[in-house]
Amino acid sequence: MAVVTFSLQTTAPMFLNGANTREPDALRAPSVRGQLRYWFRALEGATKPALRDLWEAESGLFGSTGQGSKVSVRFYTSSQLMVEEADMLPHKSQSRDRSPQRAIKEGMRFNFDLVTRPGIDVPPRVVNTCQIWLLLGGLGKRSRRMFGSFGVDWTSHVGGLTATPQDYAALIKARLSSRIKAPIPAMPNLPDFPTLHPNHSRILVGTRGQDDHEALVRDLFGLLRSDRFRNDERSFGYAMRGRRSSPLIAQARKIGNKYYPVLTAMRSRPDKDIRWDTVKDFMNEAQRRWACVEAWGEWR
Repeated sequence: MAVVTFSLQTTAPMFLNGANTREPDALRAPSVRGQLRYWFRALEGATKPALRDLWEAESGLFGSTGQGSKVSVRFYTSSQLMVEEADMLPHKSQSRDRSPQRAIKEGMRFNFDLVTRPGIDVPPRVVNTCQIWLLLGGLGKRSRRMFGSFGVDWTSHVGGLTATPQDYAALIKARLSSRIKAPIPAMPNLPDFPTLHPNHSRILVGTRGQDDHEALVRDLFGLLRSDRFRNDERSFGYAMRGRRSSPLIAQARKIGNKYYPVLTAMRSRPDKDIRWDTVKDFMNEAQRRWACVEAWGEWR
């Protein structure tokens, strides 16, 4: 049996509920597997735009109704789950509108294992997918709006230094470049699903941080709710009159004693209600606001 272990620490409140919707639940394998499948498609789709090819590649690693997964996922912690009440909408001016909910507390430590059957190594593409998820994504509700973040000791995995935001951006680029290798096939048309193909994605890491996580969330919504973007709010995802996940994944990463934005934008179809020029303008404005460095992508 092969095992790859990641030691994680929550660096923002994590709204992750189980059967009891009022209390946070421990991290569950199905939630993580969903994230791994999503990021696998974003990575693999950069070189496999055909849905059938992508589905075969995904099923071969993570399983389908006709075959089992090559990798199991498990979480464990040596301490009791730490919970707190946190505002899901801390940017709201009135306390009654901030939607306080119980959440897994920042600072909770977990071990996360990728496990295979005896005699089978953990596939490198699964390890790399997990790394990209932990670098760019989160877990739980509002994980596209800077909640549900993890911290990882990257020196123990890839020897990557993350002492500064510039280091973090360089690590993202190195991990993506190891998977999406040049020459990258051209993709002139809008893809059918979110992909990290350079023509259709952009990743920024801010170098101006905040002293606490909540202040960074308020800063994010100060930009999203500004006059420039307020009237185009459906370009950033919606749940009314249909449903479309946000093409912007905004995460917070704690580097040193400050919290910095990590912004990933991926464009794809359907795009009926999303104005991609608005998303592009947001990324350009975010770059100015937080003095962001480019980590990936050529979509400008």
